[in-house]
Amino acid sequence: MSPRAIFGGFDRDYQTLLERHFSSVTPEYGLYMAHVQPSQGVWGFDLADTVVAFAQSHGLTLRGHALVWGVPQRHDLFGDEGRTTWTPTPRWVHESDMSRDEAIAVMRDHIETVMRRYAGKIDEWHVVNEPIGGQFGARKVNGHVLSPNVWLEKIGPDYIKLAFEHARSVDPDATLILNEWGADYIGQDHGWIGNLSNRHDRPESYYNLVVHLLEQGTPIDGVGLQFHLDVELDDPSVDAILDNLNRYHALGLSTHITEMDVRIPKPVTAEKLRKQARLYETVFRAALRSPSTKDVMIWDFTDRYSWITSNAGFFPDHAVGTIMDDDLRLYPSFQAIREVLSEARRERRN
Repeated sequence: MSPRAIFGGFDRDYQTLLERHFSSVTPEYGLYMAHVQPSQGVWGFDLADTVVAFAQSHGLTLRGHALVWGVPQRHDLFGDEGRTTWTPTPRWVHESDMSRDEAIAVMRDHIETVMRRYAGKIDEWHVVNEPIGGQFGARKVNGHVLSPNVWLEKIGPDYIKLAFEHARSVDPDATLILNEWGADYIGQDHGWIGNLSNRHDRPESYYNLVVHLLEQGTPIDGVGLQFHLDVELDDPSVDAILDNLNRYHALGLSTHITEMDVRIPKPVTAEKLRKQARLYETVFRAALRSPSTKDVMIWDFTDRYSWITSNAGFFPDHAVGTIMDDDLRLYPSFQAIREVLSEARRERRN
């Protein structure tokens, strides 16, 4: 859910629909390190606290996103006045000359402080987000595709294992999830995003990385697949999604559809809206057939707050990204999801 909808503005219509139709929320950007610890040792939890309090008061479960996420260490990520233009990791981490040991200590302190604050309130965490990345490039490290992010540069490829191990030590009962985009179904190809020069099969790269981490003893409980789809780029079958989900199930992992949205480039037509609805239907059908998939989280439900329609830097020509428009009117996708879920409930009763 968008912290903007309840923090400051208090969008009552949004809140009503959230309570009526959904059972779980993620504080979206409210838990990014850039927001929670903008300066070293200076903590601010207003956004996350507001979402957590809202969820608890309305009987909604919570998932934490994301403890460790670092886009590449590039100075052009920051504005001239020192403000972050877009990065989940604060400027002080990027520009510090900290040693490997110091960087590990910073990462562990952040994980521990955030997890302990929400102990008993959040019991599922995206521990590491987008380890193979791709928007800003990717490279092979020890045979595995990894994003050249700030944590990789300062710590090394074992930052992922170290992060999961520390999260496990902080909360042994929490569900610890590795989360990635563009690796959702067999045959998916999103290498075009960010002009990725080192093209690779993202679903295979992600799966191979997960296998490698498990072989190293990394305490991963679940795999997050984001499902940021595009009506002009994606057309998976239920089987293509299931084949991907089932191989993680064979590894003993739960699977989670963590950030689903389906964007539509301009012009928006009735046929594109129907295609969007079919994509939501296909993903929900696959999730319901998968023995390992625990949930489907959509990355906000209205274009009023969607990162697709409000982020001109990534998607300047996209007018639709969710299941409701700016005025909270339903797209066909909303009814498609409702029908799939109603059908599943009828089947269970019979």
